[in-house]
Amino acid sequence: MEKTVSVGLEHGLHANAASAFVHEAGQYKADVYLKKGSSTINAKSILGLMSIVVQKGDDVLLTAEGADEEAAIERLSTFLEGK
Repeated sequence: MEKTVSVGLEHGLHANAASAFVHEAGQYKADVYLKKGSSTINAKSILGLMSIVVQKGDDVLLTAEGADEEAAIERLSTFLEGK
């Protein structure tokens, strides 16, 4: 399952928001990935997430595969939208 999300977080995924996002992603059994441009990273990896600078207004592709993929996509896309 996948969803394109426009990042609405005021400061994008800076250190604190990135840490919170990785923590949220870690709550799900599904494998979760975030793609920006040609880079795809494991959304449960803080190092991966910090390597693909995500700023407000960026469009990213959120992908989840596994038992709770729908819940993961729903929650993480809401997080990225800043809601």
